[in-house]
Amino acid sequence: MKINTLKKQDGLLLLMVFTYSYLFYEQHLGFNLLIFNILLIAAISTVHPHPKTPVYWVALLACIITSLAVVVVNTRLAVFSSFVSMIVLLGYVLEARSSLIVSFLNALYSILSAPFVYGARRIHQSPAESSSAQVHSQKLKLLRFGSVAIPVLVTLVFLSLYASANPAFSDFLEQVRFDFITWSWVRFTLVGSFFLFGVFYAAHLVSLSEWDLNSPNGITRKRHRSQRDFHPLALKFELKTGTTLLLLLNGLLLVFHLADASYILGARLPAGLTYSAYVHQGVYTLIVSIVLAILIIVYFLRGNLNFHRKNRLLVILTYAWIVQNIILALGIAYKNALYIEEYSLTYKRIGVYVYLFLVIAGLLTTYVKVDNLKNHWYLLRRNSWVAFLLLIFMSWVDWDHIITKTNLEKGKDIDYTYLMHLSHTNLPELQALADQDVLPGLGLKHQLEQKQQRFHERMHVADWRSWNYRDQKISRQLGRLYP
Repeated sequence: MKINTLKKQDGLLLLMVFTYSYLFYEQHLGFNLLIFNILLIAAISTVHPHPKTPVYWVALLACIITSLAVVVVNTRLAVFSSFVSMIVLLGYVLEARSSLIVSFLNALYSILSAPFVYGARRIHQSPAESSSAQVHSQKLKLLRFGSVAIPVLVTLVFLSLYASANPAFSDFLEQVRFDFITWSWVRFTLVGSFFLFGVFYAAHLVSLSEWDLNSPNGITRKRHRSQRDFHPLALKFELKTGTTLLLLLNGLLLVFHLADASYILGARLPAGLTYSAYVHQGVYTLIVSIVLAILIIVYFLRGNLNFHRKNRLLVILTYAWIVQNIILALGIAYKNALYIEEYSLTYKRIGVYVYLFLVIAGLLTTYVKVDNLKNHWYLLRRNSWVAFLLLIFMSWVDWDHIITKTNLEKGKDIDYTYLMHLSHTNLPELQALADQDVLPGLGLKHQLEQKQQRFHERMHVADWRSWNYRDQKISRQLGRLYP
């Protein structure tokens, strides 16, 4: 049975390596990634039988959704999301009950280290440790390899002899092209083989997986009476410290909100400070302050303070602190919107919204943690899923197109150089500007010509394997612009 399993693993690994090489070598990612991921899912489901838990099906669905996003939207974020989804899926195949973070780390470790782990085991395995079945399996593999390698080698010898003896046969062989077998192809295939090896011959982070499975989400009360170094009044002073700190921080943040609201509603700004500078200044600092706020809550309500009979005021102040920080996050989002309206849209400003979304999700899950006596690991588990699902959603958005369209329609001071450095998705819009003689300077027109040239070279190399809807749409639009 073990021999048959090894044969299946070896066969599927070899098949997926050749599939990988055929689909991706000298091609762009598109339809080929969807095909490969479907075949890889089928292969790992065959090699690694496992219980089909709900999270497994979610990860499987995420993998298919992001692969389709690569075919339809074909952004770098869609490609990244597809790779992350496949790694998460592999992690749940290896251990169906793990949290998302541990599943991702488990799969990543397997992909990067499995060839070394497998080789080290083979090298350090003594004959006494090897069972007779394993020895028999290794001999069988050697015989199987020899039964193929020896005939191929002898055939190559005779092929050389016949080619030397017959000029017509030699000329025929020259017509048979094997120019695809190059060092770059071999290197490309070997790299794929390295990563795929970890899919079929998995290496686990056993200790981390066991710790994850044995870690609950809830907080349990700890008794310290047996510990001599624990002062009986320490918890009381910790409660007093936390209550005082949160009382001061709530008051400070309330004053900040009142001052901030007065300026937003039209109060006179301090001398030398423009409105645009006021909107932009301190955004990232405030985001960091929200993260620190979450850490403060997590620290003080990490253990026995949750069970203290006089912790009611601390809990109320914690809820107030969470609400005020959510208001702070919404205020930052509003300021970011004002800054985008004044200075156009960029990836960094989109990133502010993404970060704020994750921060607000963190604050809400922190509220659940406090209200339901959950621990730190609960926060990591829940927020990792929030980040993962957000990544899947964002993979379906063509952000370069949105940035270009928003800036051209609403931007007051358009940064054409920034738009030129985005992906080729905005080529039709930029070409339309060039036709209208809107692009300022010969330098930008030259950059546009180079960008078009790169796109045409991309389309020239690609075939059905690299097909994606976005490239086809751009090519059709450019065709209308250039009949």
